[in-house]
Amino acid sequence: MKIRKLLDYLLIICIILEFNSVYLAMVNVDFRIIILICNIIISCLNIAILLKNRRVKKRKIIYLTMYAFFIIAFVFLNRIKGKLIINFLLYFLISFSLYCIFFMMNTSNEIKEFLLKFKNVILILAYTFMFFYLFSTVLKIIPNSNMVKVKWGTEIRNIKEYYGIYFEMQNMIVFGKSIYRNSGIFVEGTMNSAIMFIALIIDNLFEERKNKINNIVFLLNIITSFSTTGIIATVLFYAVMFIKSKKNKRVKALVLPVAMIIGSIFIILVLSAKMDTSSYTARMDDYIACYKAWKTKPIFGCGYRDNTKIIQFMSKSRINNIGLSNSVSALLAQSGIYLGIIYFIPFLKLIFSKKIKNINIKFFTFFVFFLFATTIFTYTLLIIMLLAIGWVYEQQEDT
Repeated sequence: MKIRKLLDYLLIICIILEFNSVYLAMVNVDFRIIILICNIIISCLNIAILLKNRRVKKRKIIYLTMYAFFIIAFVFLNRIKGKLIINFLLYFLISFSLYCIFFMMNTSNEIKEFLLKFKNVILILAYTFMFFYLFSTVLKIIPNSNMVKVKWGTEIRNIKEYYGIYFEMQNMIVFGKSIYRNSGIFVEGTMNSAIMFIALIIDNLFEERKNKINNIVFLLNIITSFSTTGIIATVLFYAVMFIKSKKNKRVKALVLPVAMIIGSIFIILVLSAKMDTSSYTARMDDYIACYKAWKTKPIFGCGYRDNTKIIQFMSKSRINNIGLSNSVSALLAQSGIYLGIIYFIPFLKLIFSKKIKNINIKFFTFFVFFLFATTIFTYTLLIIMLLAIGWVYEQQEDT
């Protein structure tokens, strides 16, 4: 149905905008609440249309009921207080609605189609970001249309805006010169790299009509974001794709050792350069601080979205750089093993379940988990969407 297709695309746009976009960081405008409410409305409309044409199996209703009780109990067990209760309940409503939508998809092919729609939206953004990065950030041909005030972390500053669809948010020093990272509409280049990488692997693993130009555009976005995680993930992904390809064994025997050596040298150089930066030190300190905080309350965590306990274990040298850099350690420290179950079971199930024969969904899940372990997007709608897919995929009829 055309209406359902439109609702899917609107839902995907909401998910992308909520993924640490600049709009959420704008001062004096609370776009997050607007996006979350729009997401709930769109999801409810989607569910209403699905219910007209489909019957929900009893076991799925039982599962959704158990999920609802499990999540609501977390509010009391984690002792969520104040405004965070509203935040948590809004995200719970969205996660519950997403689970309902994917549960009512009768086949894994429908899930694949949804992922391809997600990829199509990111593809449009990929071309847009590269256009502005080249002609505005690099060549300075197209001037900025406005300046906007944003708050990210503890800092408030003015950044250049290009017609509301591209921002110059984050710069870095390369060979003594200050250059902007391609962060697109996101607050960091890492976020742009992560979402481009997800679109890249969807395109390679699930798209039947491959387009090399689209792959190149995704790659250029990842490279110009200057994200170490994104670049290493991409190298690893293409190495895996080459190994699983049906190319001549003799060609593999010749190319694979050379490719592994070049890839290893490249990763070592990237990591060596990264180790000399403060961001690497902070990233390593995050794992240690979160682990120590998690040990104090391993079951239910130290507090949903609360970094107070984690900061106590951080290195004193970090001063203002107290933001976390990866989702796994943040999840365990803040929400404990209890909420961690909701996250880790779908990953483990899709990767190791013998019932799932589709090797591509296993590779997809592995690389999403790699991002989750190295990038911070713990409670975003994007990870909620991917977890919902993970929970229901095995139960679809044609899996």
